Amino acid sequence: MPRDRDRALEVKERNIGDAVAHNARVVAYLCPLCVLNLRKVSSAAGLDNYHIIELVERTLPAE
Repeated sequence: MPRDRDRALEVKERNIGDAVAHNARVVAYLCPLCVLNLRKVSSAAGLDNYHIIELVERTLPAE
């Protein structure tokens, strides 16, 4: 698979920009690599970041 850093940056900025434009406060990820690739950009935009497993853990009762 070819790698295109400019295209990847464009997609990152578009995804996070869309979240900001829709007044999102949180970004939830299904993919661990997405967390690694997007967390820095989304945090800089003022968004909280969670992998879906983190959200599930928050709903479970403490042992």
